[in-house]
Amino acid sequence: MASLAENDATGLLLKYIPLSERKAAIVNVAAQLTASSTFNDVGILASLLQMQPESTAMQTLVDNLSTRITNGQAQTVSLLCEAYPDLREQVVCDSISKIERAAALVQHDRKWSAVPMAASNATGEQDVRGSPADPDEHAKTTFAEVALHLASVGANLSSSTGGASGLILFRSCLILVGALDIKLALEAQRILSRIISESGTLASSEQHSIWLRIQELLDASDKQYQFIGSTLWLRLASPSTAIDVSILKDPRYWQLLVQGLRHGDSERRKSTLQILRASVDVAAGTPNLTSYIVAEDHQGIDSSKIRQQYSRFCTIFETIVLGRYLNQVQQCEPDLDFLTSSQSLIKPVWFYTLLACALDHKIQDSNRKFIGNWILRSQLRVDDHHEFISFLQETLLPWAMQGYLFTSSLRYNNNEVLVCRHGETLAGYLTQLLRRQELQRGDIVDAMLDNVLRKANNNFAYAMVYIFEGLGRALDSDQPPKLDASHLEKANKMVVWTGLLPEAARDFILARLWKMCYDYCSHQQGEGASQVIVDAAVMWEKTISKALSLESNRSAQLHGSISSLSPERSRRDLNEAETIKKCSRIVERLANEDKSLNSTELVTQLEDIWSDLEYLEFPSHLLTAIPGVLLHHNLPSIMQHDDILSESQEHLQTMIRNLLKQSDSKAYLLYPLLQQIRLNLVHMAIEPTFLNIEEFTVHLAEQPPAPTVDALLEDCTARLISNISVETKVFDHEFYCGKRESHGFAAFLDLVSRIEKIEIGASEKISQRLLQRWLRQKTPPPTVSQWKTVLQLQVLLLCLEQYIPAVSAADAERVLKDLHYILSIEPLPTYRYLVEWMIARIHLHHEDLRHVLLSELRVQDHHANPKFLASLMKIGVSVAKAPNSTENFGLDLMAIFVTLSASSKVVIRHEAQWQIPVLRDLAIVRKWDAVRDDTTFKALDDFVRSLQRFGDPPLDRRIDKLDPVADHNLTHLVEGTWYELDNVEKRQTNHECFVSLYASDAQLPVEAKAASCMPLGDAIVDTTTSTSVSKGLTESDKVLQNIENITQALGSVSNSTILQTKGAAYLESSRKRHSNLLVIASLIDNPYNLGGLSRVSEIFGAGGLFMSHTQVTSNREFSGVSVSSHLHLPLHSLPPNQLQGFLVEKKQKEGFVVCGIEQTDRSVMLGSVECALPEKCILVMGSEKEGIPALILSECDVLIEIPQIGITRSLNVQTAAGIVLCEYAKQHRL
Repeated sequence: MASLAENDATGLLLKYIPLSERKAAIVNVAAQLTASSTFNDVGILASLLQMQPESTAMQTLVDNLSTRITNGQAQTVSLLCEAYPDLREQVVCDSISKIERAAALVQHDRKWSAVPMAASNATGEQDVRGSPADPDEHAKTTFAEVALHLASVGANLSSSTGGASGLILFRSCLILVGALDIKLALEAQRILSRIISESGTLASSEQHSIWLRIQELLDASDKQYQFIGSTLWLRLASPSTAIDVSILKDPRYWQLLVQGLRHGDSERRKSTLQILRASVDVAAGTPNLTSYIVAEDHQGIDSSKIRQQYSRFCTIFETIVLGRYLNQVQQCEPDLDFLTSSQSLIKPVWFYTLLACALDHKIQDSNRKFIGNWILRSQLRVDDHHEFISFLQETLLPWAMQGYLFTSSLRYNNNEVLVCRHGETLAGYLTQLLRRQELQRGDIVDAMLDNVLRKANNNFAYAMVYIFEGLGRALDSDQPPKLDASHLEKANKMVVWTGLLPEAARDFILARLWKMCYDYCSHQQGEGASQVIVDAAVMWEKTISKALSLESNRSAQLHGSISSLSPERSRRDLNEAETIKKCSRIVERLANEDKSLNSTELVTQLEDIWSDLEYLEFPSHLLTAIPGVLLHHNLPSIMQHDDILSESQEHLQTMIRNLLKQSDSKAYLLYPLLQQIRLNLVHMAIEPTFLNIEEFTVHLAEQPPAPTVDALLEDCTARLISNISVETKVFDHEFYCGKRESHGFAAFLDLVSRIEKIEIGASEKISQRLLQRWLRQKTPPPTVSQWKTVLQLQVLLLCLEQYIPAVSAADAERVLKDLHYILSIEPLPTYRYLVEWMIARIHLHHEDLRHVLLSELRVQDHHANPKFLASLMKIGVSVAKAPNSTENFGLDLMAIFVTLSASSKVVIRHEAQWQIPVLRDLAIVRKWDAVRDDTTFKALDDFVRSLQRFGDPPLDRRIDKLDPVADHNLTHLVEGTWYELDNVEKRQTNHECFVSLYASDAQLPVEAKAASCMPLGDAIVDTTTSTSVSKGLTESDKVLQNIENITQALGSVSNSTILQTKGAAYLESSRKRHSNLLVIASLIDNPYNLGGLSRVSEIFGAGGLFMSHTQVTSNREFSGVSVSSHLHLPLHSLPPNQLQGFLVEKKQKEGFVVCGIEQTDRSVMLGSVECALPEKCILVMGSEKEGIPALILSECDVLIEIPQIGITRSLNVQTAAGIVLCEYAKQHRL
């Protein structure tokens, strides 16, 4: 501040003042100094005092500078203090005295303290001198002013600031880090951090004082104070501090590390991992500390191995919990296998902490699923019994019992059996766990039951089902674990609210529970069993008796479910059973043609039943009984004898319409509904006055009902019930829900196949309605559309088969052209196959229309739609196979194929070549000499057959074959191999369902009055040849291989981390240069990213870019992205190991504010009111792997998060930087 010239001028001034008058003169100069005096005046006085010390003038100068500090001029004061060391000590001591008074106020008046310091840590030698301030003290020296003085002390702090002043500052800051004023607390934390980092080795007493204060801060509820505590801890644990070993012997030290990892935000977790690394380095070399970090079985192991495994553990933790990229998390599976193996030295508490963090609800679902599923299929180490049970009860089971895991994992296995994969995996894990852990079985069962009872009826029903299934399977094994009576009594508490569960889930839990109690009583011979257990055992005996008494036509509707045996049946169940009895009584009277039953009485009874149905919210058993009542075949005859026929019919029609609406969302209603409708129309030949058959058919074809998720889970649960014992096999899906919806679809398609005989003209009307919707679709249509279904095309095919043979060629040609248009735009292979089938059948019915097919194939502009032309070629060959096809038609086709086989379009050329051998084989069988003997055709045929691909055709080529005569049957229509062309829709019915349907027809007293337009056909035989495929590694072999790989990796020299940075947003440009904006890229080593950072930094006018070394500019990847930006932007070398010191110096000496781009709990959202970017800004970018390290995060004054709309986690580091730089340019336009 004061130049040499000023000092010389001051010296000349003093030279002409007598020695005896100099002090008076200096006092006079000091007296004229005011708050508005310039710094030149201040500098002159400082120079005078340096040459001629005077205490009064010095105090005046110090007071003036103190005022300037509180007015925000601390940086200029610091520059002055640099020139005058004696003055600096005086200013620092003055500031320390104010800091001390503020600390005394905070310590003695708790209202100013957010985190009070314990008296035991603030008495005796640790006490802050000075008396408590009076109530007005804080008005004279506000906490805001003290925060400025702390910042000033930080800027002027030097190694000479020691002794009493240094101790007072240390003690005061210990108190102030818990001050209610957070700015004051943060400034105190920065001073303490510097004291810890720069003092070398702290005394043991000082370290313990810091450690006690850190614990208090970490226990605070406010995360800002937790951050302060974590930052101080990070400094204390630094290798340069040489932490006192006695601190590491405190069990709470390690407990707080676990707490920081489990419950901290990402910033605290990073700090905690760094502390863990440093602490392990010390503990590994201290024999009496290894018990805190090493598993019991590995005590006394080489310290280098301990450090190596913990280093890798920390990397894995960062990757899974902080990085969160699914592909990288998946790559950690071998490490997870190693961590749970006997070769791992890691103490189990750290491993369970990792897993608990990975299953935290803040982690994205995909990652949680991966980790959770890995746990369920692995054999977790349980060498720490307490930690394992805690993890099981508090983390694993609560995650595994979430409903979405069950609903999202419903799949059909290879045997077309529906399974809940997550439920089966969970049950299997619990079964194996109970079998393996003999000594812990009681605690494991308690954990399972407590998790169920904790949420009571708020549990996801099927989570409880699979918890009980896991327990039940273990008890049914050859060497079952023994349950205590207390476990069974605890489980019986659930009986109270099982009435609120879905029926199959309720029955399963009751049956499993009753069987457990029965087995317990059998093994114990009744000893030690409470009355609750004995009563439950009796209920199991009743269940077995009920199962043995059921007939072949069993159903829960007629015979009652398992829960109906319970004496504690709900009122709802009783009401449903009573209404079902009402239905049975009406059906009995209708079947007997009761003459006393008139329409008025009948409608009244039906309305009463419907009212009960609505009140009970349409329970499944009652709802499936309704079609047999409302649609009974004798009901129309009774209605005809009534004088008020129209009114009664209107009531009946309303109920039928409402019943049909219910079928839209309840797939289990489909079969009883279609069964009754089909009985009336096909067998009883009743006029369809009760039903608009056209509307009903189109609606069902366009909106086929699908089972709800609840219904699918009930299906899975019914299978579990049937597997409880040999006797319970009768309680299957059909018992609870009746025949599956596949039987309903079989009945529907069979009905459609006879529809023209039931109602004349219906097939044409339905065909036209279905066709129009497909013709009106927008082009190009999407590959998968919500309104399109296979069922629509199946219905259309059946209707056309009844309608087309009877119409004229002109009408058939109009339909044919409509189908050609649909085929020309439709992208989905399964839909195209069915349309091709319809076109082929029209050509079979109308031979005179085959010229249309040939004309389309001869169109010169065939390249416009290659896929359409390929389909026409397949249709042509399939039509040629018809019995009435002629040699001329085959010859015309072959001639066209020869031309198309040379097409420039691959699709057309390949299709023509594929069809030539097929057509020529047909010519040989049919003895079409013109085709068979033509040398050109033969040569081309031989060429195609010589191609390797012809002998081994692709799958779609093998399964999309169509013979419009041999394949024209219901079986091929509903389950042909053509379904495998895209697997978009699942088969809705099958051959067996039709066989069952026709078997039921045979039991009826009357035969069908209308014949089907399509034969059933034979069952499809699986012609897939089994080939020997080498099996991959088993799960256990895979785990062993993973462990071996990690063991080898730990023996190598390097361990790489795999973390990446975070961010999201977009980029704009500006040409302004901001000298106070510095971009730090020292942590980034990718030349491509550095080139991008150079580019955006130059575009948005940054004052400089700092990199680990500037030689990267010669790298081709750098220059390829940066273009020439690095020629117009100041580049500086800043190695990563110098970054922290650089930031501290820039903050203290030049007043810069350090801003980091990182997502943490203290991050502010870019663009928000809270995110005002400082003018003097240092922007720190994290590395591609681990982001911003914990030590650098602790130096960041502001952390910035970029808001995003999409679900993608991050953008490239250069893009993230560009967004923040753009925002800076907006806020600080030049």
